[in-house]
Amino acid sequence: MRPSSSSSSSSSTWARLAGVAVLATATATAYYYLARRSTAGNDGVDTAVTHQTVARLLAERYGIVHAFSSSSSSHAAGGKSKVRQRVLWRITDLPSYDDLNFRIDVRTIFKADTKTTTTDEAYVLKFNVCGAGGDAELRLENAAMDHLRSDPRLCDLIPCVIPARCKATTTANFNSIFRFTTATQTYHVRLLTFLRGDMLADVPLPQRTPDFMGSIGTLLGSCDAAFANGGMPQEHIRTASSRNHFWDLRNAPNIRGWTSSVNDLDQRRLLEAAFDKFLEHGLPYLADEASGGLRAQLVHNDANDNNIVVTRVPPFPDANSTTTTTYTVSGLIDFGDAVHTTLVNNLAIAMAYCCCVDNTSLAAGLAPQTRQAQADYARAQACALVRAYHQVMPLEERECDALWWLMLGRVCHSLSSSAKRAEGEPGNVEYIRISEAPFWRLLDAISVESFEEHARQAREELRRACLFS
Repeated sequence: MRPSSSSSSSSSTWARLAGVAVLATATATAYYYLARRSTAGNDGVDTAVTHQTVARLLAERYGIVHAFSSSSSSHAAGGKSKVRQRVLWRITDLPSYDDLNFRIDVRTIFKADTKTTTTDEAYVLKFNVCGAGGDAELRLENAAMDHLRSDPRLCDLIPCVIPARCKATTTANFNSIFRFTTATQTYHVRLLTFLRGDMLADVPLPQRTPDFMGSIGTLLGSCDAAFANGGMPQEHIRTASSRNHFWDLRNAPNIRGWTSSVNDLDQRRLLEAAFDKFLEHGLPYLADEASGGLRAQLVHNDANDNNIVVTRVPPFPDANSTTTTTYTVSGLIDFGDAVHTTLVNNLAIAMAYCCCVDNTSLAAGLAPQTRQAQADYARAQACALVRAYHQVMPLEERECDALWWLMLGRVCHSLSSSAKRAEGEPGNVEYIRISEAPFWRLLDAISVESFEEHARQAREELRRACLFS
């Protein structure tokens, strides 16, 4: 899913609070079967959720005000006066699907006698449309983030849920979720810390080195290991297990018929052939564990290249240096698709995005140009990712064998759903098809000779990466 907490994903210029109500970006109504998959900036704008409304809720629920005022906290120690105030600095709209997201920049001002210091912080205020299921899935998201942050390896890589307080008191809301109702809609509202940085999608292919890809594998493996170690309340495990989530790869077979929505006949035939190979070779791995399927547990389920946050590291400022900008992995966002499913689906989803050749790098001559070279690149990236994952979350041999086919399943799932939505929302084609070109390119590359031949090569290389052979 598209990110809601990265500086690079902002869809509007910064808007300072100056007494002018700026309408928030809102979303289109999505097909019900594409749960949470609407797009920003279309019909259905809720004019009640303005930047002024956001500012009021921040003051009421989180003590973040938009002026240095008497509401600041203060105390005296040893005759010295100290004042601390959290000041709302800027609000901006962020792209979203069926909800509303705002980046909140806050400046904390600390005054001690004549000395004043400031620190800058950033958050995301999320408005999720209330559904028939209440807030159970949002509480699952919050609990998943809190659980991962309790792991020392992950505490700085996962958004933090900020407690809200009851409207008329200073009592914290246990679930950090409160309701807000406008004339047309009721929302569940949460505040999360904003992870600064770029997105994996912004990293040029030459910088996607084996070590860099390995760091993504380490992040995902650490998350899956933390979930596997237990500690999540059973209430949330039950919620995750009962979700019939559209983006659970186990549900991909339900949309095989959507391949008919692909307009280009050659692409349609390619997708149909790929989908059938996934159903033949990959689907059996997705059976319940009791029926011979692979391990299952709670997973993030959406490690796409717009949900992995990276930090840009400039080259060393030396006139004689030949180094270039590098990137480090610095976070994982958007737990909205979290579900209890086949464990390696999480890794297969990341593989699908990491194995692609992006349009920009291809056009600049920075990426493999031939189909065979692109297929070789895909397998090499997959090996780097899986090798590092396996070191922190050891795979079973059958899980390793399943990965390539499950990756293919995610590509088919995404392309089929994009084609169906484009058919029903022609005005949103560009936004809906954000991942299409790289996925079509990957599908075409790994169909050379046959899908089975590339799967055989990938299986051998991935088994070597995990030291199974």
